[in-house]
Amino acid sequence: MSPTVFWIVGGGGLLGSHLCRAVSQRIPTARFWEAKPVRFSWTEPTRLADELTHAVVAFSAAVRAQGDSWALLWCAGKGIMSSPASALDPEWLAWTRLLELLGHHLAGLCGDLRGVIFLASSAGGIYGGGDELLSEHTPPHPLSAYGRHKLCMEQALRNWADAFPNVSTLIGRISTLYGPGQDLCKAQGMISHLSRCMIFRQPVNIYVSLDTRRDYLFVDDCAHQIAASLGRLITERQRAILKIFASEEPTSVARIIGVFFRMSKHHPLIVSQQPRGTKPTSVKLRSEVWRDLPNLRKTDLTTGIHVVHEHQLALFRRGLLPPP
Repeated sequence: MSPTVFWIVGGGGLLGSHLCRAVSQRIPTARFWEAKPVRFSWTEPTRLADELTHAVVAFSAAVRAQGDSWALLWCAGKGIMSSPASALDPEWLAWTRLLELLGHHLAGLCGDLRGVIFLASSAGGIYGGGDELLSEHTPPHPLSAYGRHKLCMEQALRNWADAFPNVSTLIGRISTLYGPGQDLCKAQGMISHLSRCMIFRQPVNIYVSLDTRRDYLFVDDCAHQIAASLGRLITERQRAILKIFASEEPTSVARIIGVFFRMSKHHPLIVSQQPRGTKPTSVKLRSEVWRDLPNLRKTDLTTGIHVVHEHQLALFRRGLLPPP
């Protein structure tokens, strides 16, 4: 196989950093390209537009010089489930601008080169929950601005790809990710937050029912699922794949607290602030697409939580762990 030049947007984040390693292991022909600057000016639209333009031009030149195919993996984004629509505008502008630039400088001018685009989307945001089993065939039902935003990003990619037959797309609707390296400045991540509260001996405020169930997916497992899917997409040259990436094992908040309870030398300080009348919700996910991907990893919840906690303890000992 000929080299494929990979550009991971958001390569320094939780998913992006693990995906880089997983792709290296699963796709021997991968050649990684890094944009300059390494971190884009996400909060400065004018500057960001210039940075994206320079990056796409340089990436296009690298593709022509180093390989006969290319792959762009979008793993960026600062939004969370509770983000208002206005906070998601910078990511939408960056995404649509990037697609426009790729069409002008790479997919259009180099139409003889195969291309792949991966978009990290949100299963929880897209489907909104419910009691039924959710799959790729379940109609989207976003309940938040974040979910609607992710759905718009997916549709923008589909519309764009219609004009470029040599570009394949993989949309990954990902369940609740956790693992070492999570952005500790974002107000999300139940497991990461519980770990920090325990380390700093601070109480944990829980605003949902302890019976609330989510699908928690260890980030390294997710990265290998995605890398295996990308390898298959590159080999089989299918046009468009939508796939759920999940552990397929719903886990309650109470179970997570129990794991920390058994693992720690002192009891977690839990303060339940669940509003009266709040009913527990559940997210049950199952992918019906490419279930035969080979050699996928599956990290059990206890092991995954232990890895996160040990990682944060190491940061704490070095004075690098911010308080919750």
